[in-house]
Amino acid sequence: MKELSITRPEFLESASNRLSDEISSADHSSIFVLCDEHTHQYCWPKLKAWYPQHFSDEQLIITKAGEAHKNLRTAEFIWSSLVEQGADRHSLLINLGGGMITDLGAFAASLYQRGIEFIHIPTSLLAIVDAAIGGKTGVDFGNLKNQIGSFQAAKAILVFSEFLKTLSDEEYLSGLAEVYKHALINDKALWDKLVSDPNGLLSQDLIQRAVAIKFEIVQQDPFELSNRKILNFGHSVGHAIESSFLAYGNPVSHGFAIAAGMICEAYLSNALHELEESEFHIILKTLKKRFPKLEWSENDEPEMVAIMRKDKKNKAGRIQMVLLDSIGNASYDHQLDEARLLAALQFYRKEC
Repeated sequence: MKELSITRPEFLESASNRLSDEISSADHSSIFVLCDEHTHQYCWPKLKAWYPQHFSDEQLIITKAGEAHKNLRTAEFIWSSLVEQGADRHSLLINLGGGMITDLGAFAASLYQRGIEFIHIPTSLLAIVDAAIGGKTGVDFGNLKNQIGSFQAAKAILVFSEFLKTLSDEEYLSGLAEVYKHALINDKALWDKLVSDPNGLLSQDLIQRAVAIKFEIVQQDPFELSNRKILNFGHSVGHAIESSFLAYGNPVSHGFAIAAGMICEAYLSNALHELEESEFHIILKTLKKRFPKLEWSENDEPEMVAIMRKDKKNKAGRIQMVLLDSIGNASYDHQLDEARLLAALQFYRKEC
């Protein structure tokens, strides 16, 4: 297997200096910026104003916003745009956006002319603390999340906290779910700080701690062969929920689906594994208070389980899941039967 050098995110002055160096470099024959309709409106003007001598609208590739457009059709549009604008294998693609853009842009760049370099400038909390880190690329296939993708490291990940001011409350809260997940699997002290915070607004220090958790885990296990799997806590159920809503044309934010998934998987951690009852109720109370309930019917649940059976984390047809040992500790490769999964979904539907 090839090596993958995980890119360390850069903040503040380091990020600004690195971007200046990269866009001034003679190594790149041309530079293109990928954004969606939202980041084009709210983030691109800021970036262009910061570096007026380097950026112009002629460099832009603009896609539609939303998870429904993270697919091969949009990747094909990006490739066509690169061809039309004369991009070659020495071009650089800058992905300016949230998790959808960083996943999609990395995927498109990793395959264009067998791979061109790309930089992530994550603009959402979710992308900053999770999606942009770790060298994964991907698009959805049918109603399955990130089913087509590869491992390819960004040349740089540059975090400008100014972009967080452009987020709606819902977008910020969606990213906060991943911060809660990082704490639950790896850092009880961070969890305690999040629980004690009355408003859910993260300081720069807490954001950088959440980033460090993700970076440290993926650096040790780039190809998700062992402990990196714990980052999937909440995602086996959460992705199935997200995919189910998307299939019905009623998409929900990634973070809200993951919050629901974490409740379900914490329930299973308590019922089947080592998570203490008291800690489960703390998790349940905290996530119920912070995140809105998602509504579905009992008839939807078998289809959600069917989606879980197709999850890329499974092995030999067996549904595998991350469970909590305790708050701040998780373990992976637990095999779950469908009856237990249905029970977890039912618990969420009735008790949350």
